[in-house]
Amino acid sequence: MNDFSGCYVVLDRDMEELIFDTMVFSTYEKALKYVQNAIKDGQNLYDRVFQDDKNSWIMQNDGEQSRIIEISNKAIW
Repeated sequence: MNDFSGCYVVLDRDMEELIFDTMVFSTYEKALKYVQNAIKDGQNLYDRVFQDDKNSWIMQNDGEQSRIIEISNKAIW
């Protein structure tokens, strides 16, 4: 069994395309940098981009499913 304590998991779910990505980062800062880059790329692709809570962001076009990105330090393996 692997010990993933101290790791941060980014869940990137594009509900429109049914694409689910999971990335593991060694620090919160690295995970946040990935999210910031994804949001920067998404600014031109989505009508609305907003932060849902401290560790969750939503990108959405009107009338379509959302793309949700979350950072968590808890994962089930």
